[in-house]
Amino acid sequence: MRRHIEFSTELRNDHGFVGVDMTPSRLVGAEGFALTDMRPAGKIVIDGQKPLDAVAVMDFINAGCRVKVTRYENAQLYVEQL
Repeated sequence: MRRHIEFSTELRNDHGFVGVDMTPSRLVGAEGFALTDMRPAGKIVIDGQKPLDAVAVMDFINAGCRVKVTRYENAQLYVEQL
């Protein structure tokens, strides 16, 4: 008889388990600007918030260019130049 221990195990922070923060997913569709050159990764700013890590979907993006968040996947923001 097999016991399904995986169904009764609780993954808690105080036991060292860490979940992925899904808060940045709300930024999909938001526009901002590249704070640094994105070759392909760099920093972006949206609505004056603190800088966020992001990856350019296509080509490199120069600092100062307007960008739009296209998706949030694997705890990473992806942007395209506007």
